[in-house]
Amino acid sequence: MTFKKVKIAIADDHQVCRDGLASMLDPDKYDIVGEADNGIRIIELAKSLSPDIILMDIQMPEMDGIEATKIISNTIPNVQVIALSIHGKLSYITEMIDAGASGYVLKTASKIEIIDSIQSVLKNRQYYCKETSLTLSKTQIEKNNNSRTKLAFNLSDIEIKIIRLICDEYKSEAIGRLLFLSKRTIDGARLRIQSKLNVSSTAGIVKFAIENGIYRGNSNNKA
Repeated sequence: MTFKKVKIAIADDHQVCRDGLASMLDPDKYDIVGEADNGIRIIELAKSLSPDIILMDIQMPEMDGIEATKIISNTIPNVQVIALSIHGKLSYITEMIDAGASGYVLKTASKIEIIDSIQSVLKNRQYYCKETSLTLSKTQIEKNNNSRTKLAFNLSDIEIKIIRLICDEYKSEAIGRLLFLSKRTIDGARLRIQSKLNVSSTAGIVKFAIENGIYRGNSNNKA
């Protein structure tokens, strides 16, 4: 019985990273069928070589890994993508997941984790390295806590946005401009929020927001 090697393609704009990944994989089990240094090239390789797995960097020239993953997932669904990146920020993780990646592994992950990710994805199971899993878990916990807080205090989505902007030290007029509402509407919303939270000042709103996970530092106007 002939053993079928797993076909792997690597997309990374740094040769040393591609070489390092290739050296981690047992040549008796894995066949490196192609390498690319940009998103456009890895799409071409995916179409012509049909690898089982693509190890995909995110930041690459000409086309990044997120866009390349989206195109591959939509046009060559039998090719699975595992993100392999230095970025552990939630925004990168969620963008790659939304694009269709089946796994997300940091470049600081161990050889065992990288191999585990490949084996898991081959079995149609999503895989996230320890650090990525922790980031996703923390985010889900925060979402659950925020939902419970909203329900418990009967806060609307617009009131949550106003609370965060208040925490960022925006005045009513500025909040109104950002949310396309009048200053009078924002002033009224402030009073309703204070009443719902049983606080009497802006400081009370800020204290509540921090203690209940609604505000975690400057939101950069992204409520």
